[in-house]
Amino acid sequence: MSGTLKDVTDASFEREIERSDRPVLVLFWAAWDGWAEYQAVLGEVVAGYGGKVDGCRITADEHADTAGKCGVRALPRWFCSTREWGWRRSPVCGRRSS
Repeated sequence: MSGTLKDVTDASFEREIERSDRPVLVLFWAAWDGWAEYQAVLGEVVAGYGGKVDGCRITADEHADTAGKCGVRALPRWFCSTREWGWRRSPVCGRRSS
């Protein structure tokens, strides 16, 4: 992905993430969460894996159905998804609401 995160929507979530043959770093974010400037850094992490990992981002405000399905309660939130782990069992990182 050469340092960028692919935009995902409610409609493309299953195709891009749940059916991916590679691990996917997924970032749920919003313009107001203060992390917009760090997306390039996460993109570079993905690029550092040389095509072995994909990176996607999804705007939680615009795609609330998918954010809710994935249990996102605070932003930013990122997950690593693989076919072996399954989406809902993947590790979770990010801010947590108090």
